[in-house]
Amino acid sequence: MLGCQTYTPENPVSPPWWPRNSLTTALIDNSAANSALRERQPTVVVPNSGMQLCYGSVQPIDDTAISFVENNNGNSYRLEADCADGLLDGEVPTSLAEAELINAACQVAFGSI
Repeated sequence: MLGCQTYTPENPVSPPWWPRNSLTTALIDNSAANSALRERQPTVVVPNSGMQLCYGSVQPIDDTAISFVENNNGNSYRLEADCADGLLDGEVPTSLAEAELINAACQVAFGSI
């Protein structure tokens, strides 16, 4: 099982892609991430989903792509997202939950808009 580690943001830059409700979602993700950091929790609950983002696992691959671990129903998965194109493991998100997961992971990797 993949584990979660504590994350401290470094050198944030604005990501070029966000879901349609980006401003609201970004604010929710910022609040959730800030709360998790204050409480020293290794995960952030992803809005509109049953998923938890292990924010310490978020790693940039290049200027727009990242890898990360998410917990869902007691299982952990390593995934990749393209923050510029809004893709999850190379595919268009099939649900709001997947779009929110991409948004949360990109927010942690590249900072707020």
